[in-house]
Amino acid sequence: MANSSAADKHPQARLLNPWALLPVALGVALVLWLTFNSEEVFMPSGDGEPDAVSVNYAELLLQAHPENDALRLTLIDLLVKLGDFEQARHHLARLRGKDRLATPFYEVELDILGALARPEGMDEEQTRRLLERLRKIEHVSLNDAMLERLARHALALDAPDLAARTFAELAGRDPQGRQRWLDELMRAARKDVDQALLMTRLALMHPGCNANYAGALEKDLEALEQLRRINSCDELQRALAGFKQTPAGKKRDCGPVDEAVKKLRSDAKSAIERSALRGLELGTALSDVKLLAPQLSRLGEIALRAREGFEARKAELSGLSYADLEHRTLRSLRDDDTARALRESYDYIFVDEYQDTSDVQEALV
Repeated sequence: MANSSAADKHPQARLLNPWALLPVALGVALVLWLTFNSEEVFMPSGDGEPDAVSVNYAELLLQAHPENDALRLTLIDLLVKLGDFEQARHHLARLRGKDRLATPFYEVELDILGALARPEGMDEEQTRRLLERLRKIEHVSLNDAMLERLARHALALDAPDLAARTFAELAGRDPQGRQRWLDELMRAARKDVDQALLMTRLALMHPGCNANYAGALEKDLEALEQLRRINSCDELQRALAGFKQTPAGKKRDCGPVDEAVKKLRSDAKSAIERSALRGLELGTALSDVKLLAPQLSRLGEIALRAREGFEARKAELSGLSYADLEHRTLRSLRDDDTARALRESYDYIFVDEYQDTSDVQEALV
């Protein structure tokens, strides 16, 4: 009994006292509150490699703030990087206000990326149509990141001239990053030189190239290789402007030259002549962008106010414009069930006054 009483008077000490843990828990909670007291901590930045977690965060935030177009644009960019083009289109259709001005860019970007992702790639006609749409994009509605992507898409569609002009515009917009954009401009211009080099090599290797013509082609090749080694944008521009193919002499004992060889050499010449850098007044282009930037910005604001007023009036009248009918119909047809139901309902559809210059009508047909 005595031992039992002693044990009761001196209970065993606990290693973890719940009351001792309470201040620790409160401290952790305070740190978490100070760190995460705003939704912005979960806001995806759009930089770096996206993942499903950042997309889910953005989706949750959009459910709470469906009017936040800045977040919606960030989400669209994340979805594009992840290759979820259908979900990106879903959010693109819900943009409002000034951010809707970027919709044509995103639409053609999604079409380009979708076409490039297909195993069969793009045929010549599809490439031509996508490039035509890309050339129509109003640059004033794009920020610098979008404009850079436009230039990259132009290169993917084998349009170094558009890429070069776009990089020149970026150099004018961004004086601090001017050298970077000029380097990109020079790389775009080199695409034309590379094309000319390829055509010249093919002509030189062709069995229908006689010895006399081969001498001229070898000199062309040497001159083009020198162009390829130039590392200064201004120097490359001057060299392209002064480039001339070597005249092929006429010697009767060398035999005829195959027309395919002449065609290849002509294509090489055309590649240099169409170079955007050769025809681009770089200094003038940069100064023009700086001069016109404020006016273009104000013009964009005027267009935005007009668009917002037009949209508000349509909402008051519960009305739709002709463009609304086109775009909403196209959006509906992108739903597989809707498209299937319509295909099964009609055997023939007759089209009147079809405009083959309208990308929307082309997609509908």
